[in-house]
Amino acid sequence: MLTVRAPSFAVEGVLCSFDEKRTMKRFSFIILSAVAASSCGLSGIGKDDRPSREDIWTNPSADNRVDSSEFSICYATGFDYPDGYDWRSDVERETVKCSLVVFADGIPVMKVPVGPEYEVSSDPDMHRIIGGHLYTDYATESETVIRKDGTQLFRYEGRELVCGLVVRGEDVYTLGQSRDGQGFSYRKNGELLLRRETGCLFGTLVEDRDSLCFSFYETDGTSSENSGRYYNVVEGQVRQFNPGRDVTKVWDMLNHDGEIICLANIYRKTAPVILRGERMTSLDMTISTGMLSCRLFMAGDKVGVDGVFKNQRNGFQHSCIWLDGEKLVSFDKDCYVSSLCTMDEGVCCILNSDLESGRGLIYRFGEEIMMPEGYSSVGCSTSAVKDGVLHVGLSSLIGGKPVIWKDGAVDTLDINGHVSSMTVSLPRK
Repeated sequence: MLTVRAPSFAVEGVLCSFDEKRTMKRFSFIILSAVAASSCGLSGIGKDDRPSREDIWTNPSADNRVDSSEFSICYATGFDYPDGYDWRSDVERETVKCSLVVFADGIPVMKVPVGPEYEVSSDPDMHRIIGGHLYTDYATESETVIRKDGTQLFRYEGRELVCGLVVRGEDVYTLGQSRDGQGFSYRKNGELLLRRETGCLFGTLVEDRDSLCFSFYETDGTSSENSGRYYNVVEGQVRQFNPGRDVTKVWDMLNHDGEIICLANIYRKTAPVILRGERMTSLDMTISTGMLSCRLFMAGDKVGVDGVFKNQRNGFQHSCIWLDGEKLVSFDKDCYVSSLCTMDEGVCCILNSDLESGRGLIYRFGEEIMMPEGYSSVGCSTSAVKDGVLHVGLSSLIGGKPVIWKDGAVDTLDINGHVSSMTVSLPRK
């Protein structure tokens, strides 16, 4: 079973963190890159709420090969700019052509225009591949727009960050956090199923035992921290969740195999604990460390925690991964997890360096490998495992083309831009 974790969008198992402290550390490179790319679109094409099929390029031969396959395919998405354009630093972005390209096992199969006139964002975390199709979300000044393969599916009032998207047959379910304050909505094909004017989401929208589930919290008015009242939603039914009287803070919640799993701080315990049914498991942490941010994920039936802690003695921050409370690996300071994926109970993750001259790290099932020099991971879902082989989308910091790293081998993508996601999926239908 393959799952992909990256920070609060559901892309066939993708999870992304909302934690601001962690985001600032993890994605310092992403912020610089995405800001430079933020408003790019194809100039010279008329504005329309629905791009014509002529604006969307499709490779027929690649489509035929992909459609006939009965095996999973590794899809990569990336943003393509004109040759010679420095997408990392040029501020003249609004007049520059930009496209979102989909690759299937390294073959380009689709290209859609990007920009406000096409309602497709250059943000690396506002698109996903599900079932071989490209789903995008976009926030206008007053609406949220969902597209499939460049064509509008639906739109609705309110500016939301779509942190969960699940496809069931012909139906598309979305979970969106308000961009203008608290509150969220849960929808089917754009039609409202549940709305809360207050409340912040934990994680994403997941399928568990054929049920769509998510969790959220409402503060008690005394703190901005995620403390107060906690709720779990299963198939639209809201139930309050009581983690226990001794719980002082809940970091994250998720549904797995009919259970609600909770990661929380407990009164008089220095380390966070995993609450799973009647079981309580403390994370393996020393007394001199304090947790800054953490999120849950599943590795097979094991409960994983991806966190950043601070050594109180020297002030250094470290990324760390735990499985069922036991420390799996702790990384050197100045490296932060940007993408994480699992296969069964094995864990892989990609770490960017927080230092300008530092090199990133690829962690593959217990093995640590230095990232190729001059490359970084852009976005939160740039890793996936296909047939036991780790695929990592890496983008050049020094002007080269992006590459797909596959267990040490490197395939170059012929675009001037960066890789934004990697997804293993069945071929499209």
